[in-house]
Amino acid sequence: MTRLMLPFIFMFLVGNAFAQDKNLFIHVLAGNKDAPKIVACAFPEFAFLMNGMTGNFKLGIISGGQSTWLNHPGNIKTNKTKDGIDFEITNQWLAKGKFVIRARVLSNIRILYRGGHSAEDGKLAPPENEKLYPEPWMFGTIPASAFFVRHAANIRFHNVQVGFMEADDRPAFVLDDARNIRLTGVEVQKTEKVQLVETRNGSSYQIIEN
Repeated sequence: MTRLMLPFIFMFLVGNAFAQDKNLFIHVLAGNKDAPKIVACAFPEFAFLMNGMTGNFKLGIISGGQSTWLNHPGNIKTNKTKDGIDFEITNQWLAKGKFVIRARVLSNIRILYRGGHSAEDGKLAPPENEKLYPEPWMFGTIPASAFFVRHAANIRFHNVQVGFMEADDRPAFVLDDARNIRLTGVEVQKTEKVQLVETRNGSSYQIIEN
């Protein structure tokens, strides 16, 4: 029996958007033909072409002491959909099985939270729990009413709307050791006394008009 060791390994190459021949990147997932933002090959490798960030993301598998990148189109069926791209992968290490990767672009999102938290809750510092796989329950109440971003960089929130069933006095976004966070077309239901963004530990952000 073949044993697969998951998760997949990956490589992100900052500053080298086309590690492969750029002509291989034929599927536009975000942006358009004239101004592509995220593009993909006929196999699961992606190039990111965004303001302040370029790079590649590709996937591979490890089995025992062997490893291989998933960049052999002959073993991969590709299906471009209206909201992303699907890859169906067969490989000798998968025996008679197959693996399916579905890549989706998320934008124009509306979230409705319960709300009802106090300004004191906005001062909390959730534990790191770095030795455990991150699950929502292990952090308890977070200091942000919408998004708490920690130890991250180059994240863009695009056309996101957040509302609440009850008034919430926490900052909408709390950035902790988070750099180059961009908010474009973000709408958050809040009162005047509530901060839109609170920064901690050298965090930085931009609010960009549509």
